Amino acid sequence: MSGSSCCSLEICVFSLLFPDSYPRFSLWSAMGEKTVQDMIWNLLCDETVKFIIFHGEAGSGKTWTARFMSECAIGEGLFDGALWLYLNKKYDKMSLVQSIASQLSLLCSGDELEDEEYNEEEMNKMEEGEQKKKENELQEKLEQKISELLGRKKYLLILDDEGSKMTQKEIEDILNSFIRPNQRQSLRFLVIRRKSDSGEVTGELPELGGLSKAESLSLFETRAKLQVPECLSKAKQDILEKCKDLPAAIIVIAEALRYIAQQSSKQWTLEKAFERACEKVDDGVKDIFRCGYDMLPSSELKSCCWYSRQLFEKHGGCHYNELIACWIMEGYLGFTDCIKKGYMKGHRVLMEFIDRGMLKIQEDNIVTMEKKALEVTDDRVHGIGSTSYLGLANIYDEGEWNSLGKIVLADGMIKTVCNPKSWERLCTLLIDGNKLSEGSPDFFHNLKELKVLAVFEPRFRSVPSSLSNMEKLEVLVLRGCEMLDEVQFISNLKSLAVLEISDASSLREIGFNIFDNMTNLRSLNLSRVQITSLDSPTKEHSKLRWLILKECSSLKAVPTLTLFENLEVLDTSGATQLKDTSKRNLNFNSLHKLQLINFSQTKISAFPFVQQLSKLNQIFLCDCEFLPRLPGLPHSIQTLDLSGCSHFSEIGKTQKQCELKLLDLSRTPIEKLEKLPFLTRSLCSLILNGCEKITQFPSTSAVEKLEILDLSNAKNLVEFVDQSFSHLMHLRVLNLSNTKIEKVPSLSGLGNLCQLLLAGCLNLFQFPKMDDAGKIEILDISDCKALTGIPTQSFKFFSRLQQLNLSGTSNLKDFDTSFLKNMISLQIVNLSGVPLKVYPPSAKHLSVSQLLPSTSSVSSQVSTFGTVSENEVMDSSESHIKGIPHEFLELNSLKILTLSKLEDIEWGKIKCLPEEIYFDGLSIFKLGDVYADTYEPSTSTCATYPHFYICPAKEEGKEEIIQCDKEPFVRDIYYYYLTRHTPHHETEDRFFEIHGFHSFPESFGNILKFASYVFFNDTQSLSSLSELGADNTKGMKGCWFDSCKNLQTIINEEEKEARFGENLEILWISNLPHLETIYKGNLQVLNDLHYKVLQKLKCLFLDCCPKLTTIYTSSLLPENLEILEIHFCDKLQTLFEHEKQTELSLKKLHSLHLFELPELKSIGFVFPSLKCLKVEQCPMLSEICPHSTQPPLDLEVLKVKSCDKLVTLFGNNSLEHKFRELHSLHLCELPELKSIGGVFPSLKSPKVELCPKLPEDILLDLASTRS
Repeated sequence: MSGSSCCSLEICVFSLLFPDSYPRFSLWSAMGEKTVQDMIWNLLCDETVKFIIFHGEAGSGKTWTARFMSECAIGEGLFDGALWLYLNKKYDKMSLVQSIASQLSLLCSGDELEDEEYNEEEMNKMEEGEQKKKENELQEKLEQKISELLGRKKYLLILDDEGSKMTQKEIEDILNSFIRPNQRQSLRFLVIRRKSDSGEVTGELPELGGLSKAESLSLFETRAKLQVPECLSKAKQDILEKCKDLPAAIIVIAEALRYIAQQSSKQWTLEKAFERACEKVDDGVKDIFRCGYDMLPSSELKSCCWYSRQLFEKHGGCHYNELIACWIMEGYLGFTDCIKKGYMKGHRVLMEFIDRGMLKIQEDNIVTMEKKALEVTDDRVHGIGSTSYLGLANIYDEGEWNSLGKIVLADGMIKTVCNPKSWERLCTLLIDGNKLSEGSPDFFHNLKELKVLAVFEPRFRSVPSSLSNMEKLEVLVLRGCEMLDEVQFISNLKSLAVLEISDASSLREIGFNIFDNMTNLRSLNLSRVQITSLDSPTKEHSKLRWLILKECSSLKAVPTLTLFENLEVLDTSGATQLKDTSKRNLNFNSLHKLQLINFSQTKISAFPFVQQLSKLNQIFLCDCEFLPRLPGLPHSIQTLDLSGCSHFSEIGKTQKQCELKLLDLSRTPIEKLEKLPFLTRSLCSLILNGCEKITQFPSTSAVEKLEILDLSNAKNLVEFVDQSFSHLMHLRVLNLSNTKIEKVPSLSGLGNLCQLLLAGCLNLFQFPKMDDAGKIEILDISDCKALTGIPTQSFKFFSRLQQLNLSGTSNLKDFDTSFLKNMISLQIVNLSGVPLKVYPPSAKHLSVSQLLPSTSSVSSQVSTFGTVSENEVMDSSESHIKGIPHEFLELNSLKILTLSKLEDIEWGKIKCLPEEIYFDGLSIFKLGDVYADTYEPSTSTCATYPHFYICPAKEEGKEEIIQCDKEPFVRDIYYYYLTRHTPHHETEDRFFEIHGFHSFPESFGNILKFASYVFFNDTQSLSSLSELGADNTKGMKGCWFDSCKNLQTIINEEEKEARFGENLEILWISNLPHLETIYKGNLQVLNDLHYKVLQKLKCLFLDCCPKLTTIYTSSLLPENLEILEIHFCDKLQTLFEHEKQTELSLKKLHSLHLFELPELKSIGFVFPSLKCLKVEQCPMLSEICPHSTQPPLDLEVLKVKSCDKLVTLFGNNSLEHKFRELHSLHLCELPELKSIGGVFPSLKSPKVELCPKLPEDILLDLASTRS
């Protein structure tokens, strides 16, 4: 290996860590002293050394080093290539051959064995035994090709993580079974181990160490990409010491800090993250990886990451597609109605994990975790058992999980990689239910090889009978099956290990007799199924580990569980009728593997005996209002949730001291806390919200590790035994809101206290001592009416204060606010109701995002806080401001503005409108932008529409109206039509969503004047759009009506608004049960005025209007109409009424879609410019285009389906029409169709099904077009 580049060691070390950023140089010029890399190189150059072994601690860069050295050796011609085997998983002969063949490019693109003699069609025709014989022949040929290739060329075989699941010797034995000795001469081994094992090999090397101090610092700074403040420089050094110079650990913590610095987080600040990362713990490196878990920004990401850890710990790495599929099946990614969206989200999550260093991906796209990351224990309060749907990572022991195989996202499905012609060879299939409705009833008939099947939101009422033939099926998921009411055909699935049938609200009965043949069943999820009971199992069901019966609201009893000796998770939460307390289910001591019990929101009155269950660590009994007591609990218990147990009074004695970490007794009648056996050193969270019988809180000396103490709404709590909490050094959150305490124990010296919540403590007259409580981030003393003073010297310690709420402290005297100028981290300030006299002279340096000023000295407040450029929320609802002050208009970051006394809006002066405005009974939200070029924002310039949401202001005591952005299906539809049909618009166009009004306030019309596109949803006061006034709607270009139940007509001429809607281009009407007509009034008046209603209308969409019988008359023909779609209008008989001797023509119409119109008999007009025509499920329609009229010869797409009386499409005269532009034709289920009336020279994809009366010559012509 030669090289003359004068690079530094830093570049050589980091070239692998950043392969896209640094060139790959020779090690020789970079290393002055002999290193492990030098030794590896010398051994690689020595052809007599067949085995080279090096080892190092997890995360030290062993794989990086091997990859780098192998590439250097290949570049210098020592080898022709490198082959990687990752021994953190088990190989048999077939999988090992497949892996090597794939790396040697001996497999074809379909991932099937190459063979000229046997093609797939021939293989499919063979009997099973013969097929197996041929597959073995193909395997042997592949082994021969590998053997011959390795005999001709020199390869370096790298065994990574040797000793984890397999050893070097085991791999050699497999290779020796098909590679002849003379062909093994050139094969050499590079073995990577986590630690040195004795062996009789000549190439063993010293342990691979970590990075140097300088390299560690450089790596940290390169990955973190942030300027570390001087005050955190010591913390940075402590973090690097904890990482022990291991690259993997440095990358994980650096990336976590980078994400926190770049993205706003409610939970983490950069300072808090640095302090958490450098805390002293027993195992520094392991704790660094725990920080990686803890600093993930969402519970969704955390669940995916913890699940991956459990999966990899038991079963080794897996292909990244398989990991994403597991996340989808476990329910972590949502999107149960669209697998493609779920996969894309999963891929984004995967890439973030790889960027963060939490996962690593190997050459064969196998994803794994660092060893140290796998060693981090999952001690979350709500562990994996309370979040997973199936528990695939838990229910199989090591070596039992067969994986999902090679899978890929294709055609909106996740399925086994195979040739499209070999569909019946699928082993794994995840599919959306709507795709099944398009196929035949026998969709599953030939899929006898399936092992994993997941159907999301299926539409079938009974499980297809073809499923019963799947003898190899191991995993069956039917999620979101609301229409399902029969499951009998699953009873023959003998191999089934995982079964989920969820959301089947129509399924009333299912017994364990259906499961009699499923002796391998390990996970059963029947969530939200309306069964009343389950039959008792037999001993053949002893393998069951997960039993999930969540939200089975009709369930009254659970089966006898004593036979489930392997049960780990039992969840019946939300089974609101469950009250089985029979003796057979009161002893769980035989369930020695049970880890989680969740009986929340049930009516149980007795809890089973579990004291002997040494693995039970989580019990959830939330809102079990009939449960009076608990028997003794096992010492292993870590989480106990009894919140809402309104009759609970006692916990039995426990033999050993518990390891309890979280105890939640909220809303229970508990009175004497000192009687509880769980107040021990291990307790971290004690939640006593709403415990109204507690009057005195006992000594906390026994719970010195307490981190969270929540006594909020304990309305009768008067005092604490403790005078000081100084011994609670770990306390982070203290919540005493809405209690009767008069004074709080001293909080001085609590260096970890982050939140102090004293809201509504009406008797509190003395602010607690808080010296050296320097980490306070949230301070809420709102409505502390008795509080007269706060020692402002306490605030000098609060440099990290982010939220300050002093609202309602009306007796506060001489409160000096000068401390605010030093609060550089302050984000939210609420001073409403505080009698302030003096304000800070300047607030320009503050980063306040929400401000609710005091009612006094309004003008001075505006001048003070109007300079806070980052202010996002301003609430002056209690002030006397009647207009928008000009200072507010300069706040570019302002998002929410509340001005309830507002009398006038000078729209012309508003340059930057806030996202939410509240005034005069209205709530206005700016939701963002609607993009006119694509469904999602693109990097290119695209047209945007400012988007506002308008609803009634929330009334006290009432729930807030659901916003439309929580209804993605509806939003996707009307966004699509808006963006598709209005590509050109003015820059001032605004999109308004109007929701939930039963009456409109007076100011509503003034706001509506500024709307270009309006969406009315659930607006009950509206009987016609004309009620809003022509002047208020003259600028309206698009209008949507959805679920406006009292709307009877769109335009009512009787209300003297004849010129209404003159600029309307889009009209969308959906779910209007009382709509009878589009226009109501005297048509002669319009004719006399030479005016036609909706004369500019281009797009009309009608959906679910059951009383509508016709749309237009001949005198109201919309001549500019381009798109017409009508769905589910049960009484519609014709689109346009006119006299038979006249012919109506919509010359600009280019798209017509008619769907499920059971009474439609005629269309009533001609459409010479039509390009797309779709007519489906219109059983009374006999013709589409009358015989005497000219058909649309420019038609490009034609689809006609399920029209029982349709006889002809375009006439049956002998002179056939030529449709030269038609390229797509689909005719299906047309029993009376006898004539098409045209030829299609450009047709590319004809599809004709179930048209029995169509002449054979026409079918032959179409078939010849297909060929």
